[in-house]
Amino acid sequence: MPMIVERASADLLESSTTVVLPEAFLARVRRARDDPRAKGIALAVAMAQEMLALPGVVGVNLSGGREGAEESFAEALAEIARRLR
Repeated sequence: MPMIVERASADLLESSTTVVLPEAFLARVRRARDDPRAKGIALAVAMAQEMLALPGVVGVNLSGGREGAEESFAEALAEIARRLR
């Protein structure tokens, strides 16, 4: 599942024609006025929790990020993992 924690990543992901996300998922990150990162983390946690509640699902694969933002992405990934524990 994609992890979007910045507007630039939302723009990049939207240009992909094969990605299927809940309606307004990318728009919600873009519209986050003060902190799109916090909004993206919260959305990723909520989506992961929904997926983990499905019978037979025991994990999620978070992916995303863009070139030049690897450290920020890794920190967001760690935060999501902490919240899902």
